[in-house]
Amino acid sequence: MRWRDFCEEFEERYYSWKHRREKEQEFLDLRQGDLTILEYERRFQDLATFASTYLPTECHRVERFRDGLRQELRMERFRDGMRQELRMILIAM
Repeated sequence: MRWRDFCEEFEERYYSWKHRREKEQEFLDLRQGDLTILEYERRFQDLATFASTYLPTECHRVERFRDGLRQELRMERFRDGMRQELRMILIAM
């Protein structure tokens, strides 16, 4: 069983429907803002387990992560080939 699958099953079994919906909304509203990239990435990972519907593929996951980054990081980092490096990070999750 993959870690992501385990987390989803755990969340469904031990968290209420209301709690899961609140965390899903937190995920949808998540933006980097004043967080460091590492803090944002950790928060993204934590909340992503509640929003698997919105992340059906790796590509969706990468795009959602990118879209939450501050504008200046979004433009520079992905233009310079960071997309591949980010994919490797997300695959390792």
